[in-house]
Amino acid sequence: MYFPVDPPFILQYKRPYDGQDLVQARFRINSNEGNTQHRVLDLVSRRRLCDVYYVFPIIVRNRVFLRSMGTFAINSVFVPPERITDSVSSKAQSWMRTSHIVTVTLSNRGFVVRSSEEGKGFGLSKDGVLGKIRDRLATHQRRESAEDLPSFVQENIGAMRGAVREAGIMKKSEHTISYVAQRRQPGKEPSTGYLSVTTQL
Repeated sequence: MYFPVDPPFILQYKRPYDGQDLVQARFRINSNEGNTQHRVLDLVSRRRLCDVYYVFPIIVRNRVFLRSMGTFAINSVFVPPERITDSVSSKAQSWMRTSHIVTVTLSNRGFVVRSSEEGKGFGLSKDGVLGKIRDRLATHQRRESAEDLPSFVQENIGAMRGAVREAGIMKKSEHTISYVAQRRQPGKEPSTGYLSVTTQL
């Protein structure tokens, strides 16, 4: 039987719309119908229901994309949504309900977010994100009798949906949530795997 290692995580991949391969690229965030995606990601991350990262690959042209198989994550910058939100010090009340342009630089993993206001900050490398997941695996609480993986997934998605509705976000946005799980058998080392679920929040 597999037991969950919480919290799960969302990797929200973004496609660049222009830039220079492996140097810097620009991305649009929160441009879904109703401009709710960033608000949802920020909310579930801050409530610690899920670890969330925007994934900004600094790969603009298709031929570079095709050559990047196996190195895609190395050429990407991972940014928690709250870092983007918190980088803008004085936001208009409507800031969470508008789309934004994020310029990301690969060499220092820096970003600049622009809309009506501007903010700056830094993201993480692939190794930084994987290190956080490894730390979580090493220190997580055992759940052996408390909950199996399907029950945990259902309860977690329900909690995220509840938090989103409680915050008054009525337009749904689609996200893929990944759950890390460990299988334990008597006399054997635990094995680790993951399950991804695409759902509307």
